[in-house]
This record gives sequence, C-alpha cells and structure tokens, in this order.
Amino acid sequence: MLFNSYLFILLFFPLFLVAFYSFSSTKLRSLTIIIFSFSFYMAWSFRDFILLISSIIVNYAFGFLLKKSLQPYYRKITFISSILCNLIYLFYFKYDFPQTSIIMPLAISFYTFEQIVFQYEVYSQKVTRIKLLDYLVFISFFPRLIAGPIYYFSEYKEKFRVAIKEPINYEKICLGFGIFTFGLCKKVIIADKLARYADAFYHNDHLYNHIDGWFCTLAYTFQIYFDFSGYSDMAIGLGLMIGILLPINFNSPYQATSIIDFWSRWHISLSKLIRDYIYIPLGGNKRGTLRKLFNILLTMTICGMWHGSTINFIIWGFLHGVFININHLCKKIKINPIIGQGISFFVVHLLWIPFRAIDLNQTKRVIDKLFTGYNGLVFSFEKVDLLFLFFIGFICFCLPNTLAFFLSNERKFYSFRPNHAWMIILLLTSIISFTGIGDVSPFLYFNF
Repeated sequence: MLFNSYLFILLFFPLFLVAFYSFSSTKLRSLTIIIFSFSFYMAWSFRDFILLISSIIVNYAFGFLLKKSLQPYYRKITFISSILCNLIYLFYFKYDFPQTSIIMPLAISFYTFEQIVFQYEVYSQKVTRIKLLDYLVFISFFPRLIAGPIYYFSEYKEKFRVAIKEPINYEKICLGFGIFTFGLCKKVIIADKLARYADAFYHNDHLYNHIDGWFCTLAYTFQIYFDFSGYSDMAIGLGLMIGILLPINFNSPYQATSIIDFWSRWHISLSKLIRDYIYIPLGGNKRGTLRKLFNILLTMTICGMWHGSTINFIIWGFLHGVFININHLCKKIKINPIIGQGISFFVVHLLWIPFRAIDLNQTKRVIDKLFTGYNGLVFSFEKVDLLFLFFIGFICFCLPNTLAFFLSNERKFYSFRPNHAWMIILLLTSIISFTGIGDVSPFLYFNF
C-alpha cells in the first residue's frame, strides 16, 4: 500500500482518522495507531512484518534490561550487545548477501537506526521511562515508518502523548490535508513524469546522445528531490492531521549556496543522525583541522554505505565528504550567493550519477557522455519535455517549498490561510493529483 494510491487515500487513511477520533481514551487511540500501522506494513509483506515485530521485541527487551541494570559493567555489556544485534540484523539483510535471493525488508535502515539510537538514549539515561505502548507507537507510526523522517524517542515520546490526548483540531486537519496534497502532486505529477526520462536513459544509456545525457541526468536530479520531499510532505501532512508535527526533512536543498548548506537542507533528519551519532563521537571539530576533515570524510562515507552496499553508494558518500572538506577549507573565500548556488547544484547533480547508475561502468559511461560525447544539438525528446524541465528547475531554484507555504512562522502573501482562494488551490491540486495517480509507483527511498 502506498500513500499515492486510491486504496490509501480513499479507504485506509479515512478509516484510520475516523477510528482515531472516535475514541477519547489515550490508550485506545494508541492502540488504533499501532493496529493501523501494523496493517499498513503487513500489506507490503507478512515476512517483513514478522521481522519488524521481532526487531521491536528484541530492542524493547534490551531497553528494559538497560533501564533495570544498575551496575555499570552489566549496563555496558547489555548496551554493546544491543548494538551488535541490530548491526548483525542490518548487515545480514542489507549488506552480507547482495548476490543471493534474500530480499531486503522494507524500511530496515530507518527502523534499525532509530532503535540503535533508542538503545543509546536509554544507556545514557536520556530516556528513563519506557512503556511498551509508547514504544510501539514510536516505531510503528505508519506515516513515517517506511522512509522517515528519522526521529528520536527522547524527543517524540511526549509529543505523541500530548497529541494523542488532544481533541480533534480542524485547523491542523486542514493544514495537514494541504501539505499532503502538495506532496502527492510532487510525486505523481512531477517525480513520476521525470522518472520516465531518467529510467529510459539509465536502462539504455548507449542509445542516447550528449544533450540527452544532460537532460536525463538533470531529470533524475529533480526526480529524487520531488519524489523524496513529496513523500516527506505527505508523511508530515498525515501526522499533522492527528496533531503530530514530524521533523522537517527538506528545506529547498537546490537553493543551497554551498555543499555544507546543501546538507543542512537535504534529508535533514539523516544529517542530524550522522552528525549526532557518528561525526561528534568521532571527535567532531574538537581535535584539529586534519582530524575534523578525516571525521567528515568517514562520516559521509558511512552515510553512503547507509544507502547501499555497492561501490557506487560508497563513492557518492565519499565524494560528498571531499566537497564538504573543500567547502570548509575555502570558507574564507567570499563568492556571490548565486554563483555559490550554481556551483553547489552542479556538484550535487554530478554526484547523483553514481547514486543512480547501475554500476561503476555505467557511471563512467554517463560521465564520458556528458563531457566528451558532444555530437551537435540533437535532442531525442520533444520540446515540451525541455520546457517541462525548465519549469521544474524554476520551481526548485526560485519558489518557496511546501512547508514555507503552510508552516512558516513568517506570514507572507503566499502563506496558507483558510479562505476561498486557498480552498480553490487545494481543490485543483487534489483533482490534478488524483487524475495523475494512474499506475502506482513506489517511492525511490523505499530501496534504502
């Protein structure tokens, strides 16, 4: 079941919303979230559901033992054991057997890393009370279970408790619906159309020329943004309809004026996770310039490995680390923000090539085609396709993002207001998005 399917939009979520607000009891509302979340995940795969439940039970048991253990030695042994269990589980399904028929469980990276962080929070006593119902709601919450945003138990336990107690809030439902609708439009109208160009090229790159290569690689650069940010918008909108504001995951990343700025805007919850639990424990910037540069390089390489085990993902992460380091070393050089944005986008665009390419050989072929394969201004697609890409670029580079419309503290002329104009905008966006659903396509980050 996908957010961008008629089954979810017209049946599953309305049933959930009615069931949730039918109860005033916090326990019954929590159980409603858990039952619907498990049903949502089970619709993908019963095997994956059993693995998720097993992971939750094991991690809750470790958390309980950590909380009860008083002697430092036993607490440390329990903590290390919990981390090793999670890493073995993750490596077995995601990294150890890439050539076998074992299928990677859906969302394994997201819920495994969240539970590793949970173990650390219990060990460091950031979390002192663990109720099973709270933990099940936290891990299973279906709007963000499959592809984030990533969040921490210590930060969201109380937010869930407060939201679950609140009566129905029609303003939040209206805001949530607006954010969800914009996210759906990003996915089915923009990302899925761009996917046709990108997929055609990367499946048969040898059939396309130099100009096609630039067009199709740019199409993927925009596709992955609209696909993933569209999912995040939908997740935030769904959460907000029951009073829970999930972490903001995107903030116009292609408007970044440096690579450092890009990573403060792209997949923000993952950036926070690797900063807090990899970069800072490695020493961060506290042990001199060389150590800081090494820590950045290692952190971003691990970030690449988080996405996948192939050499392409490792190269992607490593090269982002290289450019972040160059950015740090050149910080004193002042450049025009527009030039900075252009350079940043150009670097990020090129680094999406190994991320999307099937293997290293295809990465080399595509880069060769872009820089050495010029054979005249021959374009294999229609002119309207080129205009569409320019329009998408204008949206990315110049316009506010979805959350700036709906959740910004600054009231701008374009900010959401419950009036007739916005009612018409949301109605038209809904109709366009619904008619564009067609063949339901999964989100790109489901693969990670």
